[in-house]
Amino acid sequence: MTIQATQPLRDEWQLGTQLNDCAHGGDSDKFRLLLAMLSEDVRDQAQFHQLETQHPLPSSLREQFDLPPEQALYSAPEALLSTDKADAMNNGGMSAVHLLNCLNPDALCGPEQSRINADVLATMSPLRQAQVQGSEPETKQPANWQAADQALLAMLNQSRQHVA
Repeated sequence: MTIQATQPLRDEWQLGTQLNDCAHGGDSDKFRLLLAMLSEDVRDQAQFHQLETQHPLPSSLREQFDLPPEQALYSAPEALLSTDKADAMNNGGMSAVHLLNCLNPDALCGPEQSRINADVLATMSPLRQAQVQGSEPETKQPANWQAADQALLAMLNQSRQHVA
């Protein structure tokens, strides 16, 4: 079955109309193609993509505002192996350690927390949960696409018959 060249889709209303036409006409290839265009994530739509903007380099901002050099991250190896405070303790006691801590404070850190609460995560679809948690879900594809399309079209037709 061939797909006829038609006007491009302009909005969701046209997509819904064409999906209905394909379901009634039994055009499973076009139905599957149009169904693949739908997504539950609004960020998949072109109008919601963020444009990349040119940000000034952090070094130029540091120079502009006369800021000190960037502080080392807590997990950086240099921060873990720092012996400045031990040397200050040996040479000047606790007051030297306090002074060094005021002049060059350590990076703040806390316990590792999940970014999304469990109750919010529970309301998401399984696919979205897997995306947030950083793992890809196992995708199961039917062995025979035509059989899957026919089953989906049959379910749609049955639901329409029950409504009528």
